[in-house]
Amino acid sequence: MPAAAGERWFAKLSPEQLIAEAPEAYIATGGAYAPRPAPGHRPGAGPAGGARGAAPPGRPARPAPCCPAIRDGRVHGIWSGIVSIRPLNLLFIEAAARWPHPALFHDRDPGETLGLLNTRFLARPLPGPLWASLSCPLTAKTPMPRFHARTSIPFPRIADYLERIVTSLAAHHLTLQPLPGGYAVISPFGGHGHLVPEAGRLDITVEAPTGPAFNRLKHDLTSLIEFVARDEALVIDWSGDSAGAVLPPDLRVLTVRQVRDVTPRVRRITFAGHDLARSDAPDQLHVRLLFQAKENTAPEWPRLGDNGRILWPAAGRLASRIYTLRRIDAMAGLVGIDFVRHAGVGPGIGWALQAEPGDRVGLLGPAAHGPRPAGWSFLAGDETGLPGMARILEGLPPTARGVALAEIAGPEEEQEIARPHGVELHWLHRGAAAPGSTPLLVEAARRLTLPAERREIFAWCGAEFSAFCALRHYLLREAGLAAGQCIALSHCRRGMGEEEIAVAGASAIMP
Repeated sequence: MPAAAGERWFAKLSPEQLIAEAPEAYIATGGAYAPRPAPGHRPGAGPAGGARGAAPPGRPARPAPCCPAIRDGRVHGIWSGIVSIRPLNLLFIEAAARWPHPALFHDRDPGETLGLLNTRFLARPLPGPLWASLSCPLTAKTPMPRFHARTSIPFPRIADYLERIVTSLAAHHLTLQPLPGGYAVISPFGGHGHLVPEAGRLDITVEAPTGPAFNRLKHDLTSLIEFVARDEALVIDWSGDSAGAVLPPDLRVLTVRQVRDVTPRVRRITFAGHDLARSDAPDQLHVRLLFQAKENTAPEWPRLGDNGRILWPAAGRLASRIYTLRRIDAMAGLVGIDFVRHAGVGPGIGWALQAEPGDRVGLLGPAAHGPRPAGWSFLAGDETGLPGMARILEGLPPTARGVALAEIAGPEEEQEIARPHGVELHWLHRGAAAPGSTPLLVEAARRLTLPAERREIFAWCGAEFSAFCALRHYLLREAGLAAGQCIALSHCRRGMGEEEIAVAGASAIMP
């Protein structure tokens, strides 16, 4: 095509041939390697080029309106790297299917796929734009709807909170890219935005191609910023386009398939569901479950409003809790989640104790940091962190080396967990003591002989708040690990339920 502009690609197809063939649609591609300037119209798509729609001086902005593709606006440009580089060619396949057949392939979104590639696979995210689509003014075509919003948050102590906000957003399936003066934020659902800290305020702009992606991004930013800075009593008001109340794009309805007790205190429930590929992310382990009453035969699910907040069903707020995906088989449509019996009966374990095949729950997520490749792995946690540890252990390569420390009540709570031969698993029995009330985990960690080359270590910990703080201090202050080598999560805090933690804010579970 003319945009290829080189003798190596499509050199035998001239602009005149394109017009003579009169295609109903055409897709142009090209790259910066072209040996000479390209003739004709250049969409200019590429990660550095932006969408440059202007024609060269002296040429009509829309040449050859007799060509059906140009007359009907079915002219598209795409970066050549998408065509030739795997796995980016997945984007080309989706775009090439959706552009000529938008109704047939309405559920295929290369923007969403790019977000997934950026967050799950690419070491260096591609910001785009990677493609361009030209609309023709000769026909009254409706452009793809896009939603825009902004907020300016009065925030006197923004400098004190910015790093924690960025860390929290990155832990919840959002990609953050530093920019001069702020950050770009990319949602896996297709939306993106900018965070710009100013003196005494935080300015945020967002946009998304669909209503669910739009309201989901506003919700993520609103809820996480408010949670991190709860003590500041921030006022976050969005202005701009309205998408109305929409279901979260990551909501999946699961049905109980099997219930069994793995140990006296751990009940594992296997759920069946559809379209679970997003949840099968090794670096995103946690999901939120929404519990419905057993007698509810026509369950309603929460929606996301234009103000970035949850709109609960008319019957009231649903009980919910955060859990670890212990196992997942997206192809088979199955997930396994462990529920731990503990002092008191919360909504999660209370529901699990009565669960039977056919019961339904809602699933949102996933989020929270998981493992990273390393030469030597250190894992530590109590019953709340054990599902994550077990999933990480089972996913390590056969050549992996490391140590895992699991604090449990007693030998009856030990489980069979597959792991590489080079990774040791030590069970620590605390007896009748409550999780986090003893120094068992951190003392066991101090007795280990860590590799002399600290840079090859990656640590993942999940435990009650007190044990979490002790482990984090040991790893960062005593063992000398860098912050990027350590993922430490406080899964609970003695004396506080999830509702109390939500009211208190991040300071309740983050040092």
